[in-house]
Amino acid sequence: MLSISKKANRFRNWTGNVQSQPRQIALPQSLGEVVSIVRVKLRVLPAYRLRYQSLRMPLDECLSSLDTFKQSHRHFEFFSFPYSDTVQVKFMNETSEPSSANQQWSYLKKMVVENGLFWLLSESCRLRPALARSVSRLSAQSVPAVNESGYSHELFATPRLVRFYEMEYCLPAEHMGEAIREMRQAIEQERFNVHFPLECRYVKKDDIWLSPAYERDSAFIAVHMYKGMPYEAYFARMEQIFRRYGGRPHWGKMHNMTADELHQVYPRLPAFLAIRSRLDPEGMFVNPYLSELFGLS
Repeated sequence: MLSISKKANRFRNWTGNVQSQPRQIALPQSLGEVVSIVRVKLRVLPAYRLRYQSLRMPLDECLSSLDTFKQSHRHFEFFSFPYSDTVQVKFMNETSEPSSANQQWSYLKKMVVENGLFWLLSESCRLRPALARSVSRLSAQSVPAVNESGYSHELFATPRLVRFYEMEYCLPAEHMGEAIREMRQAIEQERFNVHFPLECRYVKKDDIWLSPAYERDSAFIAVHMYKGMPYEAYFARMEQIFRRYGGRPHWGKMHNMTADELHQVYPRLPAFLAIRSRLDPEGMFVNPYLSELFGLS
């Protein structure tokens, strides 16, 4: 079974050049459910540098500029903080500029602020959940202004030491803005104690049968909850919104879809399962989770 780091997919290329898929469990589209992988051939690019920019922006300005941002940048994502009207916007674009001289200092700041300090704040929220709203606002106001250049492998991969639960759904790209507004409204109305931001990115459509982006340009939206804090009610409410917009779940993260529901949103699932059954008639590559997930006998 291939193991690909989660952060490798953090800035999925809107132009479709990056095709790697992270996973925490066996994905149904992976060859591991049908046969054993004995050889992998990768198509790679020569080493290249990127310019990375991070900035704060009002939520309304970001949502009104989504089409411009996704078309004007090689990689674009944003983070919407609950209970705050400030978002963090991130861009990455290819550059011929040399690597920034302060990369070691930048890495140190990421370790101290994005991991050490955020862990302390998260533990405070776990012990006193009512602090989550204030911590989310503080995080929004503390978003750093960053403008640096470096090789892609240095900027794509960032350390993530704070542990959390995660659910991510893929929606038609045109629904990104309205879905975010509805999610934020639900969070504020039901007063969920959550301090992790909504993570939002775009992916170009593909032709992979069980890809969440199959045959449609897509918006991926992820919700998180710090490990040790109740997440079930929050995730269930967000999942209602995702599914109303025709959402498809990320296979390697939490979701509650049944086999019948998955057949409705993945049109090529029956064809895949027919091939799976033909190649593995005795179910050698099926575990209890996959059996329940796809309604296999």
